Amino acid sequence: MGRLNKTATAIAYCDVHHKLLYTDRKRARSVARQHPEHKNVYLCSVSEAMYHIGRLPDEVRHGHMTKDEFYQEHTA
Repeated sequence: MGRLNKTATAIAYCDVHHKLLYTDRKRARSVARQHPEHKNVYLCSVSEAMYHIGRLPDEVRHGHMTKDEFYQEHTA
């Protein structure tokens, strides 16, 4: 596998979430697949036409709660 090129398809930076923004899910997924850890692709809640990539929270990865439970608890 070559070098990780996570900025190749990113078009902007989200100041709220401190993550790169991608124009579509397909581009974000291609970047996420290059990463050695599992990465999720999800819509930015600020710029709803853009996507972020990121890993699952530890609580979800270790089975202490579901992804939906985590985000409901941390966005309320």
